[in-house]
This record gives sequence, structure tokens and C-alpha cells, in this order.
Amino acid sequence: AHKAIMQRWMNDNTVKMFARDWVRQGILNMPAIAQQHNLSELDGLFQGKPAILISPGPSLDRNIHELKKAQGRAVLIAPLQSLRRLYKAGVRPDFLLVLDPTDLSTEPYDFFSDVPDEFLGTLIVGVNCHPNVIRRFRRVYFFAAGGPLDHWVAQWIGQPLVHLDAASVAISGLLLARHWGCQPIVLTGQDLALASDGQRYAQDAQLNNFTQSRLLRLSGYYGGEVLTPSD
Repeated sequence: AHKAIMQRWMNDNTVKMFARDWVRQGILNMPAIAQQHNLSELDGLFQGKPAILISPGPSLDRNIHELKKAQGRAVLIAPLQSLRRLYKAGVRPDFLLVLDPTDLSTEPYDFFSDVPDEFLGTLIVGVNCHPNVIRRFRRVYFFAAGGPLDHWVAQWIGQPLVHLDAASVAISGLLLARHWGCQPIVLTGQDLALASDGQRYAQDAQLNNFTQSRLLRLSGYYGGEVLTPSD
């Protein structure tokens, strides 16, 4: 019962915080949604191919050199938060994924900082994400994140949208790889248990400059104790 109440409380707070932006940005994005690409166009292209979901957690620093070897051999999917770290390592993801409605192209969330435009690949984005982010990319595929606005937009544009219903962009990426039938699906940098120093992100001053949420100390799956963010 407590878990259900907390889930409802989080959902209600999310709606209160972002509802106005979802509606405004969803309407502003409708011309781009009509002119750009539907994610369903990619169905069947990656069936049976390996996929790597690249999140910006601290363990990414341990594995990032392996991603260079995987380029061209696996589908590399990365939340936009991973972009700058990958650019510094010379790893270009096949697809960048955005779910957050915040403007991620301006301070303090400028994830494009120091990354040249020619490095930007293909964007896969929710219909209500910020237009400033979408404008940075030449090739964009839209998906539905499951809210009522997504269903409304799909009715107006007259074509079905792929649904990646998740509360975080990393889980959206996992659902995307599953939707494509990728096999195997590998996750890197998807850290919920943190190192003893409490570092939340890979080596990126911009990411680690954010106000840190409170860290909790919990029993580790493999024994001992681990730190995890309170959110």
C-alpha cells in the first residue's frame, strides 16, 4: 500500500510540474512531427543485432574504451546526457534519446556544450520534448511516451506512434532495443549503486555540477553496503 501511494504521489507531482510544458511543447512540435520521421520506419532494421544502451553513470568510465570496438558492430543508443562524455572518447552513438521536457540545450543542462554539430547523429525523441533540443538535429524520429497528449498528437497527425512508456530515458532506451528485437541488449553506465565516493556520473564536469540528491546506504545485492541516490 505504501509503495502504491508513493507511486501515485510521484506521478501527481510530475504532472503538476510538467503538464503546462507538455501541452505547450507538444503543440509547438506538431509541424516537426508532421515533417520529420515516425520511429516505426525503423522497425525490422535491427532484428537480432546487438544493442548497447549507454547511460552516463560512473561505471561508463571503466567501459567506454570498449565502445569504440563496438561501433559498426552493435546499435549504440545513448541518452543525451551521455553525449559529451562519448564525444570526448571519440565514440559516436547511432541514436541519441530524449524523454525529458526540459530545455537540455541551455544552462545548467547544456548537454551540447563543446560538442560540434557535425558529431550529432540521429535523435529519437518524445513528442512533448523541448523544441530547442529537436532543432539541433537534422534527422529526428518521434515516439509516444504514453501520456494523453501523445495520444492526442497521434490522432492529429494521422499515423500511429511507437510507444516507449517509461519513467526514465534509460528505460525508454531499453524498451526501444526490445521493440527492435535486438539481441543481446547490453547496459553500461546504468548505475543505481554508486562507488564509495558517491560520484553519480561519468567524468563530465557539466553533469557532476548539479545539486546532488541525498545518498542512502543500503544492503548490497552481493553483500556489504552500497550508496544509492534518494531519487
